[in-house]
Amino acid sequence: MPPIPCTLTYRIHGIANAAQPATQLNVCEEVQEVLSHAGPVLAKPFSGGLELSVSVKDIEPFTQEQFEPYVYEHIIWHAINACCEMQGDEFKFELVSAKFG
Repeated sequence: MPPIPCTLTYRIHGIANAAQPATQLNVCEEVQEVLSHAGPVLAKPFSGGLELSVSVKDIEPFTQEQFEPYVYEHIIWHAINACCEMQGDEFKFELVSAKFG
């Protein structure tokens, strides 16, 4: 079966320290450490949060339907909670795009 590449882009709201370069770097490194087959991981600040883009060369062993929920629940959520300071009551995660193939 040929590899299925994927790029997921999230906007995470409620991050107090999103504008700090160290926060952006720490989030990217945390995602790359946990998701060993990740390609580029990019974090860009916006007012009150981060836009996080994660690329992988192949989603195997997952299907397209399984991959995004797994990445969100086990990788993105963990990285944000480990590296970011909360502004307000909670972080709010928004999937902006999921591109496969």
